[in-house]
Amino acid sequence: MTLHEEAELRRGAVRLGVARLNKRAQHWRKHIDTHELDMRSPKHCVLAQVYGNYYAGLEIVGPFWWKFVPWSFAPLKWDRYQQRWAMRHGFNLPGGSDAAWWGLNHAWGEEMHDGGAEGRE
Repeated sequence: MTLHEEAELRRGAVRLGVARLNKRAQHWRKHIDTHELDMRSPKHCVLAQVYGNYYAGLEIVGPFWWKFVPWSFAPLKWDRYQQRWAMRHGFNLPGGSDAAWWGLNHAWGEEMHDGGAEGRE
């Protein structure tokens, strides 16, 4: 996969994440400080800036039926599902190199700059 193709995949994932945030928190953009944005950090990522931390945000923006899964469900399998969902929506990466994380930060930054007119007050 070329660098351009990887960047397009990241932008597509971020667009899915934006759509999800637009559904769950209409004015989420006003909570984002792009200078502090660090998608690798559970304290400075998009979800943390909107909901306080990555994990709380993931619980809120994730599929509604997450709350109905019994606690007896295999926790490791569940965690992997949550993380795959987060990756598909541009909130996380599968490990990822520094360059990949930079690319994800950049994709969110572009969205905040270029796509910011959508969903704003």
